[in-house]
Amino acid sequence: MKTWLLEKILDKKIEDLVIKNNERPVSIYNKKIRTLDVLVQTLGNIINVELNSSYYSLLPIRNAGYLMSNYIEDLNRGESYDKMNNHVQINFTIGLPDNRPIEEKYILTGVKSGHAYIENFMIIEYNISKLLKYYHSSNKKEREQALKYKHIIMLALGGDELQKICKGDVNMEQFKKNVDKLNDNEEMRFLFSAEEDAIRTHNTLMNEAQQAGFEQGKMEIAKNLLKRKMSDKDILEITGISLEKLKELKS
Repeated sequence: MKTWLLEKILDKKIEDLVIKNNERPVSIYNKKIRTLDVLVQTLGNIINVELNSSYYSLLPIRNAGYLMSNYIEDLNRGESYDKMNNHVQINFTIGLPDNRPIEEKYILTGVKSGHAYIENFMIIEYNISKLLKYYHSSNKKEREQALKYKHIIMLALGGDELQKICKGDVNMEQFKKNVDKLNDNEEMRFLFSAEEDAIRTHNTLMNEAQQAGFEQGKMEIAKNLLKRKMSDKDILEITGISLEKLKELKS
């Protein structure tokens, strides 16, 4: 049962699932404020599940950083390249633009050929805002499209809505029971309350950062990239800060 959702998303059998500790040292606030995201290892796969409560322009860079860091660690530990795991990041993101699809898979491919450059490195992103919009839509086609993702919709629902969408599906009904058990657990209620407060704090700070043009956030990211010995050219391209600002940071 614990592998059912991942099997549904990845469309393959999951074996020997182990939940790993995905907490990493952080040097800037907006790099990571939550600890309830999940890093799991299965037979031949390392899967990082990210719950993104809001979307901003630098979020893909942040999320890709976790996937790449796991990839590098696996590369360093491996006896040979052919024994590396498949690395997958699953993003459940609120606030993605409406012109983005409900589900999208990203891999490194050639711009002209479309040939896969690295086959064991993938990001799967779910546009939760659009999915819920279609689920509640009066448009028949939109609602039918949303219902193909009931296993994803249920993650964002609670109460009667959750009970309704899970009814008739054995795996989803079991999920509902697990949610009820968590809601009855005082310790878990405290954790999720703290999580909700952290999310609201994060969203408030992000709104303030947006009004200020993300300048401070860009500088903090540039500092972090400098620590990683990234080239000046790449830092300028990724962050968009000026060469003068970069020189100030380096001095």
